[in-house]
Amino acid sequence: MLYHEPRGIACNVCHGERGEKEWRLEFYSHYRHTKRRREFIANPINQLDYKQFRRGILKRNRFMPIYRFTEKEIEAIYFYIQEANKKREENSSQ
Repeated sequence: MLYHEPRGIACNVCHGERGEKEWRLEFYSHYRHTKRRREFIANPINQLDYKQFRRGILKRNRFMPIYRFTEKEIEAIYFYIQEANKKREENSSQ
C-alpha cells in the first residue's frame, strides 16, 4: 500500500496510521545574519478535502519529501485515509 510503503519515507511515519497526527516543528532561520525562531505546524491530513490533499502532495515543501505520484496514486492514498477513518468511526460506535 502506498501510504505505508511509498517510494521513500512512508506517509504514516509523520502523519499517523489514519492521517490523524498533528505535529509541530520549531526551528531557527538564518537570514541576513539574524536568527528568528520559526514554527511549522502540520495539521491532520484526514480532514482535508481532495483538492487540498492533492495540492499538499504536489506543492514543494522543505519539510515533506517530494514524491512523484501519479493522479491515480494520489487518489488511492486519499481514499485509503478516508476509508481508514470511516472504519475507525464505525468500530468506535459499536
